[in-house]
Amino acid sequence: MPSRRQRGFTLVELLVVIGIIAVLIALLLPALSKAAEQAKQTKCASNERQIYMAMLMYSQEYKDHIPIPPLIGETNPSWMFPCPQFGIIDYNTGMLWPYLEPSIGARFDVYNCPTDLDAVRMVRWGSVYILPRNFTYTFNAQLRYGPRGSGGGVSGIKWMDIVHPAHKIITIEEKWPNDGCAFIAGANDEDDIFTNRHNRRGNQGFADGHVECLAPEDFGFDSNGSTSVNLTYNPSYCDIYFN
Repeated sequence: MPSRRQRGFTLVELLVVIGIIAVLIALLLPALSKAAEQAKQTKCASNERQIYMAMLMYSQEYKDHIPIPPLIGETNPSWMFPCPQFGIIDYNTGMLWPYLEPSIGARFDVYNCPTDLDAVRMVRWGSVYILPRNFTYTFNAQLRYGPRGSGGGVSGIKWMDIVHPAHKIITIEEKWPNDGCAFIAGANDEDDIFTNRHNRRGNQGFADGHVECLAPEDFGFDSNGSTSVNLTYNPSYCDIYFN
């Protein structure tokens, strides 16, 4: 009996199959990338909730006072944490850490957004610099001072000082943080801009403990490019004393 030879794929058929696979990969990759970013955004929001809970536990032991966030060069160990230099905070000392995580590595993980860690970590102070920044989150600078008209100096505030806490942003995911404070309440400070690293949005923490992923433009921030400025801030959300 004559032997039968099995028919193989032709070159054209192989090219068609490869083309179909390439098209499927091209269609799936954006969805997979978006899903991965969504997971990172969720982890980032969880970080901010943990930071809020640490602040709350601190205030329960210090007569309702909120710990004081630092400016560049401030190293007072009785404040949230030291900020010895531009873009760098100290994870060893400070009043926030004992209520957050026991180890320095765990503190770092909570205080850094995973999407931010994957990016070139820009820091801004007048101009844009690329530095080995070691943190992501900052705080509304108004947490440093008492209500307007109460006098100067750094005293910290109490939770009861915040008007409509469910609407007021206190924990901030900045685009290029340089210290523990973000001047978002009418300062027109081009250094302190809400980030858009989560699919054109960023996580912002409110004084009642909830976190929302929000577009910077909705709060008056222009986050496109390196010349971004706070154009017209929204006092209902950025000014913790605005009624």
